[in-house]
Amino acid sequence: KIPLQKQAVQAYGGNIIEFAPTLEALETTHVEVLKEFEAHEVPPYNDSEHFLLGKVALKLCRAVTGLGCVIVPVGGGGLAAGIAQVLSELSPETKLITVEPEGAS
Repeated sequence: KIPLQKQAVQAYGGNIIEFAPTLEALETTHVEVLKEFEAHEVPPYNDSEHFLLGKVALKLCRAVTGLGCVIVPVGGGGLAAGIAQVLSELSPETKLITVEPEGAS
């Protein structure tokens, strides 16, 4: 049985690329995918342009009055940093909660 998330990705025409759950396999597959799709890499950290992901928070602040908290998954931290930057300016009372999947570290 295909998990619901995979079904959704496939339904929207997305590609699912599976690989062994090791850092070496991740890095190898990453390079192969960049070449195959002639893609541009957006690093998950150490990239000032990545802070543009704060646009997510901008949209939330515009859509929700009195935003209590935002829960953000953390990998490299770029998404959380971008959201924190926007929240600190536009909605400083909003709590930012970061989460990491169990066993991810």
